[in-house]
Amino acid sequence: MEEFKKIIFTIEQIKENRIDLVKQDVTKFESQLKKMDGLSIKELLYLHYAVALFYTKQNNYSLASHHFQQAVKYRGQDRQTKQLWLQAHLDFVQLDEQFKQYAQARMTLAKVLQYMEKNHQHVVDIARIYQKIGWLFFQEEELHQAHMQLEEAKKLFLQFYRLPDPNVMKVNDQLAEVYLALEQPELAEQLFENVIRKHKEDLTKVGEATLLLKLGELNFHTDLKTARKNISAAKNLVSEDHPLYLRAYMLLAEIEENIKAFPRAIKYYRKALNIVLKAYPKDHFLIVFIYSKLGTISLKIGEKEQAQTFLESGLPLASQHPKIRMQFLYALGKLYSGQKEYTKAFDMYTDFLQGLETEDKTRTLAYANTLQAIAYNYLAQDQFGDALVRYAEALRIYDKLGSNCREERGLSAIRLAYCYQTTGDNKEAEKYYLQGIQLLEKVNNIGLKEEAYLAIIAFYQETKQPKQRRLYENRLVNLQKIMNK
Repeated sequence: MEEFKKIIFTIEQIKENRIDLVKQDVTKFESQLKKMDGLSIKELLYLHYAVALFYTKQNNYSLASHHFQQAVKYRGQDRQTKQLWLQAHLDFVQLDEQFKQYAQARMTLAKVLQYMEKNHQHVVDIARIYQKIGWLFFQEEELHQAHMQLEEAKKLFLQFYRLPDPNVMKVNDQLAEVYLALEQPELAEQLFENVIRKHKEDLTKVGEATLLLKLGELNFHTDLKTARKNISAAKNLVSEDHPLYLRAYMLLAEIEENIKAFPRAIKYYRKALNIVLKAYPKDHFLIVFIYSKLGTISLKIGEKEQAQTFLESGLPLASQHPKIRMQFLYALGKLYSGQKEYTKAFDMYTDFLQGLETEDKTRTLAYANTLQAIAYNYLAQDQFGDALVRYAEALRIYDKLGSNCREERGLSAIRLAYCYQTTGDNKEAEKYYLQGIQLLEKVNNIGLKEEAYLAIIAFYQETKQPKQRRLYENRLVNLQKIMNK
């Protein structure tokens, strides 16, 4: 009996994360399991379970999985042992889910479900198993199976609970995720609309606001006007210090940003910023995120001073949020470049490139675009050699990326050609002018085409090639006729 109490005590210690205190005990348990001499079914279950839990805490999937597989072989007869046997299954499922072994987790739950239904376990416990199996199917992207299992879970829950009970609402949330993945957002919306319409008298204001916000987020996929209406209604149901109030402003800002109503988006992001500045530390993710939104959106609408204020306020706070920090760096690089603050712009762009290099993203559109931006700044300062190197490197990356960046390839080729022209290498200049023209004639950007034609006309004028000059003058005239229509 004392030995059995020791096993139970060890299990409790492991669950409380006191791993270092039980290492010797677990080693002893493993030795006992290798011999198996005189061990009862109950002892085998408890010993394997204790060792499995220990290796779960150690993130050792192989050993944890092995001991869980052994533990679930021993069910025992008394109530306490049966409960531990069931718990071993559920902990085994959690382990498999953690390591994305979803099919194995479902097989384990299927055995549990069979046992529970055969032994007439409580309908709520059976519903939770169906719910878990459904969610595992969802994570495997087996969406139709996920839908069937979750609907069964909901049906069973409704035998014991009535809406808007949290157990049923959780299944509703999961079904909404399934419908979205099936590209049927209207069915997801109906789940929440039905609860609001049929059970409104049973909802608290916070409960109704929560459902309206969920509905509003789903409306993003179908009707932004309806989304705005539902989110605004949710906001009006809660006080300003409630988290849902802030969430509503963030969603409203996102809606306005999506429909390019940028002044209204700024208004809502400002309101959200006022709330989070009072509620969170100054370097909190939300504060940094909102500063980046306010800065980049202000830049889009030409509010450069306002953009600079937001971006410069947010950048020092972003050190713990590297992905958002990248947005600050690139936006400030563009801003300083426009102000001819080339040293500041270079610093921002260089930091941005270093961030991409850290993430092994040196052959990406963002990396090439930044090289081209740096090159343009060198060009503006008549530093043609430095500009040439950056344009050439950017063009190499664009060439590897292919037709998805034809405009960028064409523009960098034209500007690289200009660099060669200014450094006296007319052969290379003509090569890249022609390459750029060929690319840009395939795009719909008339402004870029015009820039390319003007550049190559000037080149042929300078190099005294009248026949070639006239060819592109005629193309320019035809282009301008299209522009004037």
